[in-house]
Amino acid sequence: MKTIIKDVCDAYLTRLSDGKLIYTAVAQLTSVGQTINQEPIRGGIGNGIVTILRTEKEQTITLRDAIFDSDWLEVTTGAAFEANTGETIRRSEKGLEAADNGGDIELTITGTPIDDEVIVINNKNEQLAATHDTGTVTITTGGVAGEIYTVLYLETSGSVSTLTLNQSDLSEKYSLQLSTIEYDVVTERITKNLFWQFDQILPASQFDIAFENGTNYSPELECTVIKPINSDTVGRIIEEDVAA
Repeated sequence: MKTIIKDVCDAYLTRLSDGKLIYTAVAQLTSVGQTINQEPIRGGIGNGIVTILRTEKEQTITLRDAIFDSDWLEVTTGAAFEANTGETIRRSEKGLEAADNGGDIELTITGTPIDDEVIVINNKNEQLAATHDTGTVTITTGGVAGEIYTVLYLETSGSVSTLTLNQSDLSEKYSLQLSTIEYDVVTERITKNLFWQFDQILPASQFDIAFENGTNYSPELECTVIKPINSDTVGRIIEEDVAA
């Protein structure tokens, strides 16, 4: 039956080791590609092609999501986020207006610097000496009331999730299902659900993440379909009729 496909696929990745499901319904791109090595065998007068030796069939999958999801980092790194009681994090509080408090030039911050150590930056990007006490930063040299400053400090976060980047960790195997819908050419009615299922895929461990001002970061994942041991079946394509 002739139909039109004009939508991206929903993607369902299931980690084989523990069954964790990673799902996206806001993909921008889902593609399946197949390559095969073809070597012509020539012979006879004129050295014509007698046959073509076809080997090394390979399927690759590309997934690009519209929004950031930390699960994608788990897929590519092979590690997992773990709850942590605290990590040391560099903070910056910007746009703070200095006030004159009895001759002391002070700023008010909301965080809790480790060991009360702070650095104050003025609008010339100069570092000024300062002290901290219970949310109040006092500029000891060069402060001017009414000017705007930035305060830098280290703080221990109370509740975080941490993914440890380890050089020995690589991506794990997943199963994958892609699903989309087919439209009737004449009526534009949805007539079928289309599914691509792969029993084993191996996501690429390399990634290139760029955070650019004013540009949405859309994580992209490259995967290779893996042939199971003792089987030549790597997946299946399923069409499901949709009731009128």
